[in-house]
Amino acid sequence: MLNLPTSRLTVEVHSTTIVAHGEIDAVTSRELNETLLTLVDRGNAALDVAGVDFMDSSGLRVIIDAHVKAKQAGHVFELVNPGPRIRRLISVTGLDSAITMVERDLVPDLDADPTHPTDSR
Repeated sequence: MLNLPTSRLTVEVHSTTIVAHGEIDAVTSRELNETLLTLVDRGNAALDVAGVDFMDSSGLRVIIDAHVKAKQAGHVFELVNPGPRIRRLISVTGLDSAITMVERDLVPDLDADPTHPTDSR
């Protein structure tokens, strides 16, 4: 797990998914953005924000950057488990027509072969 300097945001980096917990703001978004863009460079990527309590326009910038970079590279970027506040922020800015938002309990490996599921539940 990567702990960002402020400890207001913790980030778990998985093969194709970043799971964020805490606050995404001007301070914490910088390293999150760098980490997410590195993941997008490698292929399909997702940002799970179920554990995010607060997100300002800096967080929107992270999401937009990841979306644009993924689209330019022909990859998929998904925003996973956005709560009502984050959904509203995305909707108010008009980004809900561009950003793929999904709800799911388990974030699968987006590059995994669907005929060989990794979830052993």
